[in-house]
Amino acid sequence: FYTGATPQQQAIPAVDYLIGQGPVSAWRRFCNAPNVVTDDPMEATWIGFNLWKEAVSLEGSVEVRDVRRALGGLRIKAPSGFEVVMDLSNHHLHKPAVIGRITADARIVPIWISQGLIAPESWSPWLERYETEPRTAPRRARELALAS
Repeated sequence: FYTGATPQQQAIPAVDYLIGQGPVSAWRRFCNAPNVVTDDPMEATWIGFNLWKEAVSLEGSVEVRDVRRALGGLRIKAPSGFEVVMDLSNHHLHKPAVIGRITADARIVPIWISQGLIAPESWSPWLERYETEPRTAPRRARELALAS
């Protein structure tokens, strides 16, 4: 069993139940535990492996260059039941947004699901980008000196 799951990690079973898909139910049968918790990292691993497998199949190659070329735009149905899409340019996933409420028995029940997929932001708008100079030890020392 996975214990100590955070809310985003527990959301998948509730979504699986809501949508009526089988992967989470199959996992619960495999573990012989009706309330076993799956989590976002488990789903992300499943998605990544299966997208890679599909790209390899499409390209007929395991070469990184070929697989990367095939990944952009691939769609796959995730264990949560949602279809996700690999972005063409940055290879981040387009996924739905889900908002849930926590029940008295610590389950998460979705109360809102976006109408469609949400496009990824490949960089946080709140973090400064350092595109011209890599973040090296000498550069970090200069930043610290300026901050003091």
